[in-house]
Amino acid sequence: MDESADYNSELQAALAGGDLLAYLTNVSFRAAENVASALVRLMQGKETELYSQINAKTLSDLTREKSRSVEQVLAEVLPKLDGELSELLGISHALIDLCEQPGSEHSAISMFEKWLESHASKSEEALSALESDTRDSPLLLSTLLAFAKVNAGEAVSRAVAICDDQRPVMRRHAVMALGYMELCGEHLQSANDFLVERSGPETMELDRANAISAIHRRLQGIEDQKDKPPQLFEALQSACNNPSPAVVNEIVRGLILEKIKHPPSLKASIFDLMSDVRADQPQTIDLIDMVLYGLDLDAERDLVLRVVSGMLTNGPKAIGIDALDSTKHKLAAEPPSVLGWYIVELLLDGRQPLGEAASRIFPPLDVKLYAFDLAPHNLSQNEVFYLVRKVYAYLMLDRGPAVSLLAACLKFLSGEVLKAMEGEIASFWLENYPGDIAMFERVLDTSPELKPSVKRLKKAKDAYLKGLSDGRGNDAFKPSPPERQAQWDRRRKEQHEIAKQAHKSSVFLSFIHTKTMLYGRGAVSYIYGTGADEPTRHEMLYQSHETSTPIPRMDLHCPERLAYLRLRFRMEERPK
Repeated sequence: MDESADYNSELQAALAGGDLLAYLTNVSFRAAENVASALVRLMQGKETELYSQINAKTLSDLTREKSRSVEQVLAEVLPKLDGELSELLGISHALIDLCEQPGSEHSAISMFEKWLESHASKSEEALSALESDTRDSPLLLSTLLAFAKVNAGEAVSRAVAICDDQRPVMRRHAVMALGYMELCGEHLQSANDFLVERSGPETMELDRANAISAIHRRLQGIEDQKDKPPQLFEALQSACNNPSPAVVNEIVRGLILEKIKHPPSLKASIFDLMSDVRADQPQTIDLIDMVLYGLDLDAERDLVLRVVSGMLTNGPKAIGIDALDSTKHKLAAEPPSVLGWYIVELLLDGRQPLGEAASRIFPPLDVKLYAFDLAPHNLSQNEVFYLVRKVYAYLMLDRGPAVSLLAACLKFLSGEVLKAMEGEIASFWLENYPGDIAMFERVLDTSPELKPSVKRLKKAKDAYLKGLSDGRGNDAFKPSPPERQAQWDRRRKEQHEIAKQAHKSSVFLSFIHTKTMLYGRGAVSYIYGTGADEPTRHEMLYQSHETSTPIPRMDLHCPERLAYLRLRFRMEERPK
């Protein structure tokens, strides 16, 4: 049995009482489809009665919440009924007006589009109505596409005319329609010629970006590469010359559309534009992130590094590596041979944003060991020592990657130069992190040839610690009890203030009022809900979570000296 039949009597009663709109506002999401089927059967040949109760005026009195179920039902009903075009336009625009967010009017537009598919003969009348109205209607694109199936030449001519209209939405829709229309022959050539002209530097920025978007759509719709008009690719190539930010955004967007298949020279020009994108262009940055994520980070390593380096060093408004979060996470998951190549190149460059980016690629406080290799970089001995100092500058808290790179540097050297490197690592890294000798010993599992070097490093570390233990302590450097108490009080106040600010900033806690009594290993909270006379009691047991990482010993003994050394290492330039 058809479930929609169950709603016939209710709909008939609502129609008879003039309460159809009120009835539809209370239809549930699950029942909407069955109600729509029943309403279509009832309204066949009775469209006038339907439009007398549901029209632009009655819909304008609804709230957005009330209109959702009405819109859901009408989207299924109206495309299947005949009726006056003016009534359907009014209903569509009324539903669009009820949408609170730009872009949320999709259901109303889709409803009108389906109606045009079954009433193509009325598409010219609809186009004339939109042209003569003062409203900036988002229904224009659907109307032009439907009219193009009836009269392609006239549709192209009128779309070109609307491209100079003062209404921005219709202006954009007219340009986009020239890229979406199913055209051939002279009509296709006319549309392409207009898009090429519109994408030129003499056009306003927004119109130019719209034309480029339409060109992308036209190219995407052509399957065979040899059938793609060369003039459209030439227009995109021309647009790469000193473009505005909005134009860059549309040009980069085209790389995500795989069916376009850009020529190599055009693709190279687009990648060159990416290096100049700044932090105040978030949409373009997200598009670039998607493009880079789709590349083979191994095969395209030089291209990816060039783009990322350019974006990270592009003046005061340069981005941080976290802005390219998808690419960053993909790179972090690459094999050590690929990841290591990027890290070494970023550190060797010497510029501070790139060194900081190398650190940000790894998880915080990373202690994982990586099988890095310096062979692909063809470094001189001076460059290897320079690389070690960059490791000290940027990877002090990423001990796993740092030890992995230091081990790679040891593998790269031999003879007296190797011993000099061992002395530098022992005097800086192991004096700050004596326990990291265990990491060097773990490196031997994959690099047994480093066993003599690790043995000498351990001997140097032990000698350093023995010298410290043999020396007498200096009681003058120990804080007095009052100093200890003052430090404790300061730390406690800091933590209390941090907790208080976190509580104030919490969106969740701003909705409720709480009173908490602490006891033992748990807490009891009394939450006062809106309008409640009595609070609700909630118990919570405390859990302990902790993590730890060694602090560089020099940061305790002489933090100013360590900061100065790392600053020197950051500022050092790569040997010629």
